[in-house]
Amino acid sequence: MPLQSRPRLTDEQRFQENLAEGQNRELYNKSLNGSSHSRALSALTLAKHAQARKLWAEYVPLADPTIPGPPLTAEIVPGTPVPHADHIKGFINNLASTCGVALITDKYRFAWSVRACIFTFFTLWAHHGHTDIPQETRRQAMAYLESPGFRKMREKLKPLADKVDLAIIIETMWRDTATFRTHRMRMQLILAALLIATSDNPGAILQSNGFCTTNQALSWRDISFHVKPNPSDPLHPIVSVVIRLHRPEDQCTNDSSWKEEEIFPEPPHGRCHCRFSLLLALALLDGIFSDVNSASDILKPVHAPREKHILRIKQDKADLPILRTECFQNGVWSIDDKNAMSYNLFRSQLYYFSLCARFCKHLTPDDLRLAAASLFSTQIGDFYVILRCGSLATRKNTAWPKTYGVVGHFIRLLAIIPSLFTLKKIITWAHGVVGYHVRFALVLIT
Repeated sequence: MPLQSRPRLTDEQRFQENLAEGQNRELYNKSLNGSSHSRALSALTLAKHAQARKLWAEYVPLADPTIPGPPLTAEIVPGTPVPHADHIKGFINNLASTCGVALITDKYRFAWSVRACIFTFFTLWAHHGHTDIPQETRRQAMAYLESPGFRKMREKLKPLADKVDLAIIIETMWRDTATFRTHRMRMQLILAALLIATSDNPGAILQSNGFCTTNQALSWRDISFHVKPNPSDPLHPIVSVVIRLHRPEDQCTNDSSWKEEEIFPEPPHGRCHCRFSLLLALALLDGIFSDVNSASDILKPVHAPREKHILRIKQDKADLPILRTECFQNGVWSIDDKNAMSYNLFRSQLYYFSLCARFCKHLTPDDLRLAAASLFSTQIGDFYVILRCGSLATRKNTAWPKTYGVVGHFIRLLAIIPSLFTLKKIITWAHGVVGYHVRFALVLIT
């Protein structure tokens, strides 16, 4: 007997069926007169909005009353009149004068703090006031940000770290005998400093403040150990680590926005700055490998590998954060089994060791990250923009990371870590790996 489909419901029957549930009926009968709705935002975006609204509320009593237009209000709600362009310019002056923002004249290292706050201020009116700032008002505000008069009002050099500062901080951490409770925490802090100094965002490595409850950080899922045959010495294969970094706002869920970086072992005289050795040591401590149990099994195997392969990682260790916090259990300090190291913890430790190193100004993670940008903006110039564009895919489905990403990562690595190979060797290696993709970069460098 052939099966027959259920008779098709009419629109009236489907309507009555949907309203049979109490929740649907209550929502349908609810009055929407005068209600307003906005799209859901992440916790980090809401925190930025709250900061911008606070700064605007502090400026309103100081605004010039002679500027034409409706009076200003501290609250941004539906129906609030849009401020005049001159009021926004005064708000920009107030930000530059009271928030301690440092403006840098270098066009590739401009301090985006004021600009970012103004963009957030514009979105406040669309999200909370349900109105848009007129295009001409936006244009006037952006033109004022670029005007010579505004830049001279707050122009100064922003102190940035360099490779010497990084080397001093790392040496201080290695030699410390009174601060660290566990040796693993020492290795974690040094590894975090080296990764942040050659990365784009500390939130891609550590647990960001905006996502402090997600436990999202660099995990073993983002790490892969590659073993390649070495024709010159078969019993000592070429081993490298490939790190995949995601944007913190994607929380490791957007597979179309990431960057990869390949790390090789440092020479013996630079082993204290070797990220490969630190990653391998932490991996062995966590027991993440399925087939090997020691460093000698990887670096000096009994049987020489015949083809390239990737070491397998246990599935139950894939989501384990690499950098984790300490905990006090059974009267002993140890590393926590699952909680990732937070940005605030690393920042406080960096502040403490800056004092131990007798620095005049304490270092921050952003100081380490901007050191490479400062070096290349002064020495390479326009070519740095090409490298920087390929460092992280900020737009979906972009081809830049595949084209210039490898070159950018290794040249930035050369800039910040003092114990690397020469530029010629790095370029030669990159040319052999990516082939024609790097030829244009080689021409610009030479």
